[in-house]
Amino acid sequence: MSKTKLLAFLCCFTSFVAFSQSSVKHEGQEINRIDKDGKKTGIWKLFDKARDITIVGKMKDDVFVSNIDYYQKGKLMVTQDKDNNDTYIFYIDSKPVSVKEVRENDKVSMVKDNGEEMDKGTRDSFFNIMMVEAMFYGETGALPNFLNNELNKKEWDHSGKVKIVWMIDKNGSVKDAKVMKTDDPVLNEDAIRIIESMPRWQPSFSKGKFYQTRLNTTISFNDM
Repeated sequence: MSKTKLLAFLCCFTSFVAFSQSSVKHEGQEINRIDKDGKKTGIWKLFDKARDITIVGKMKDDVFVSNIDYYQKGKLMVTQDKDNNDTYIFYIDSKPVSVKEVRENDKVSMVKDNGEEMDKGTRDSFFNIMMVEAMFYGETGALPNFLNNELNKKEWDHSGKVKIVWMIDKNGSVKDAKVMKTDDPVLNEDAIRIIESMPRWQPSFSKGKFYQTRLNTTISFNDM
C-alpha cells in the first residue's frame, strides 16, 4: 500500500472511530450523541439510578427540539416546554397541571393557570425530579473498576497516591485534569493520563440546562 493510500486510510479510520465514539451505549441503547461540531444531537437520556429518574428529550445543535419529559419509577412526572424553560406540566395524581415559574427578586414560585401559587413542598418535590448529577456510565463500581484496569495495564516503578481534580463539561467530556496533591511527582503525568482516558460521562443537568461539574479522585499506584 502506498504512503498516500495508507495516510488516507488512517484518516478515514480515525474519523470513523471519532464518530463511533460520539454517542454513548448504555443499557442497550445508543444515546447522547455529539455531532462533528461538538454539539448535542438526537435523543438524549439522563439518569439518576438511586432515585429511579430518567430524563428524555431530542436535541439538535445543542438545543432541545422536543419537550423534555421527566420520569420517576417509569411514571411521567413533568413535561418541560422546549420553547420556554419556565413553563411546565406537572402530573399531580396523574392529572396534568400547567404551571409557570415566576421569579421576583430572590423568590421563586410556581403559578398555575388559574393564578394559584403552588405550595413550596409540592414545588420542591417536582424540582428535585428535574435535577441529575454527573454520572460515570455503568453498574455500581464501574468507575473504580475502570481506574483499576488502567492501573493494572503495566508495572509501576514508583508507589504513592496522586489526588486529581478535573471537570466534566456540558457534553460529559473530561477536561482540565490537574494534580491537587501527590506523594511522588514522577507519578503525576500518568495519573492525569488515566483520568483523561475516561470515556464520556453523563453531564450534570437541571431544569433544561446542562452544567459543568468539578470532581476529584485519588489514584493509588502499587496499592499504597
